[in-house]
Amino acid sequence: MNPMTSTTRHSKAWLQSLCLLICGFAFQSTYATTEPPQSVGYQVAQDVLLVTVEKEQLAALNDLAFSDYSLQAVSNNTLQPVPYQFDERNIHGTVFVPGAGIPIVGVENIFDAQDQLVFMLHDAGQALSQEQKSNTEANIVAEIEITHGNHTTYAYVVKGSDLRSPLNYAEFIEEKSLFKTDHWSMQASPDNLLEWTDFFYESAPANLTLLDVMKLRIVAKVFFTVTITNDNVVASIQGVKHGPVRDIVQLKAKVTIAGIPFLDLDVGLEVTPHYLGIPANAHIPLAAAAIKSPVIKISLDFANMPGAKSRSALGSKREAIADRKMDAHEKDISVDNENSWLAINSQKGFDMLAFIESTKGDGIELGAFYDDSKAINKPERFPGSGPELGYTIDKLPAGDDINFRIDLIYTSGFWDNNNPEEFAKAMKDAPVIAVH
Repeated sequence: MNPMTSTTRHSKAWLQSLCLLICGFAFQSTYATTEPPQSVGYQVAQDVLLVTVEKEQLAALNDLAFSDYSLQAVSNNTLQPVPYQFDERNIHGTVFVPGAGIPIVGVENIFDAQDQLVFMLHDAGQALSQEQKSNTEANIVAEIEITHGNHTTYAYVVKGSDLRSPLNYAEFIEEKSLFKTDHWSMQASPDNLLEWTDFFYESAPANLTLLDVMKLRIVAKVFFTVTITNDNVVASIQGVKHGPVRDIVQLKAKVTIAGIPFLDLDVGLEVTPHYLGIPANAHIPLAAAAIKSPVIKISLDFANMPGAKSRSALGSKREAIADRKMDAHEKDISVDNENSWLAINSQKGFDMLAFIESTKGDGIELGAFYDDSKAINKPERFPGSGPELGYTIDKLPAGDDINFRIDLIYTSGFWDNNNPEEFAKAMKDAPVIAVH
């Protein structure tokens, strides 16, 4: 045997082993640091969620006028302006709308009290390196680190920059009574913004409304059972706040039943790119004690959705199918105060997830219902329910104040093999904020 050949072979074998060992370590290191893939629910949520940064978290702006501050994020390796807004709070804990008659908490246009910096999670980007921070001309006063699930991104508060994003994600066009965003639009009655009619979504068939009407009904007993509908609950616009991330419309309505004052209602409509938030605060006069067993029912009666699938947090895992008849398991649609999501998959490129919550009002009970039939059920534009999905608010305390909030989240693709639970979990999992 040629000793040179043997040595060469051993050398080659040794080199191959060394290469395999190095590659193995490299693979293990890469594998260990790679983020695990996120579920469909979390991926969709990260395109939908708003980020809200509280005053306590953003100390650099405390008690300062926020007009001189803006938000930027890394895009294509450079800082670029992104849509943002500063939202202040009123005494009800909802977004303050100038001129709407509900007093502000704190001082207007000063970052104090319960104020928030608001932007879209999907607009945040990668972190700036130390070298990039040293080379940027931006006067960065705060780095905001946002973690949702296993996904971490960054945004930067900048002082003194004139750069602003031209994007405007959502708006309420008052002269048309039209809600319009990058992804959905909805028409309301010019006489009553609580009467919703046509609803369109970007990935659903064009010019096909997915909504018959929004139904607001109050069922109660005085001397006999009375049902009050949208026609009897007329909401007047008190003010509108416009912003590039969300518009807020403040409404007021009074409800009487058989001549007895029942509700003095302040309602907000928060128009965002992917959802409509509805915070409501109500005073129930003592005189309302004469009204027995009042129940508020708020629902969406959908249209053009044969075969639509619906689920609820506490109901059957078997989907309710829109076929103009009620099966036994479809009567099990159910929620409570802690588990409140409702979900619908239109089969037409549109999904909706809804939540309801209440933080004021002793003994209030939250519930849900589903209807799918050919029977006439007014108010409606198209006969029957197509299907109808909504919430009930029961055990209302006379002489007390109550609040509730409903969020209607409009998107597509979260259903993921009959698993809306994962999207509901992702939407309730608030982004974790760290400010540096």
